Amino acid sequence: MVLLGVSNLISREFPTNYGNIIMSNNTELKLATLPKAIATAITDYVNADRKATNAEDTRASKLGTLCTVLITEYPNDTLSYLISPKTEGSLASVELYSDLLAIHETMLPDNIRKLAAIDIGTIAPKLPDGSPNPMKPAVTSAKKQSASKLADTREAITKRLKAIKRGEMTPAEIDTDDDIKALTRLRTTFATLGKQFEAIAKEAELAEGSKSYQTLGKVIAAMVIEPNH
Repeated sequence: MVLLGVSNLISREFPTNYGNIIMSNNTELKLATLPKAIATAITDYVNADRKATNAEDTRASKLGTLCTVLITEYPNDTLSYLISPKTEGSLASVELYSDLLAIHETMLPDNIRKLAAIDIGTIAPKLPDGSPNPMKPAVTSAKKQSASKLADTREAITKRLKAIKRGEMTPAEIDTDDDIKALTRLRTTFATLGKQFEAIAKEAELAEGSKSYQTLGKVIAAMVIEPNH
């Protein structure tokens, strides 16, 4: 069957039962390898704003719980388990990453889930009037939403884990960490300024400024932050 138009989705049935992990929206989801504790913590975190009924039941506290169970399950290189196995440095198996996407898919709006479930190959490229079928970009976008939602969760986890690590540092270690961040920002800014200079400078200006700029660049590149004691 070839589908025409977004409106065709409104009356289309969409299954809600997938397996044996009960989600907060009453969807059951069967997971291949992801521990149930992590699945539950992710769901609680993403849904916390809607469920909050008291000061302890907040998005922040749920994020803390999620980070705790993640660190318990994956104590080393925790974040590497939350990225696509196609990405260099990932420690996630195909099955684990599929589980993570599946959990985040259950928390998408129903209309997005319906779109994401459609096979792109069943969509006619054009409508009867010859105009481009809006279904294809709509379905393509919907299929990316699970990964996008997972990325949002991963970003929040990254920030929290960095905060946890910083909280365990001594004052001297915090100073060193701040210096390292400052040097990283300096190098990034310097590289950007170099490209901007080359883009707008005249030949004579390039000749005059390039040598000094390159010299300073070598100095910045060689800079090393020594630990504070």
